[in-house]
Amino acid sequence: MTRDLFDTAPARALSRRVRPPGPITLAELERARELVAKIITMFPNGDTYLPIFKRLDAECIAAREKDDVIGRVRRIAAGRAA
Repeated sequence: MTRDLFDTAPARALSRRVRPPGPITLAELERARELVAKIITMFPNGDTYLPIFKRLDAECIAAREKDDVIGRVRRIAAGRAA
């Protein structure tokens, strides 16, 4: 009798934690950035993860800027000053 590799308790638990498909939110990006920052500061070789932190940081900045631009567009479209 062969056992399915994915029919184990850890695999089932992990499958419940998979996020639903769709765009990643700013809150998710910020949480990931915070987690990577903690990893970097907690472990002696944490600087290995600096490229991941830099990418997450850049994505957070870009998402905030996009939100700011969309907000300005909506204010202008509504006839209010930017």
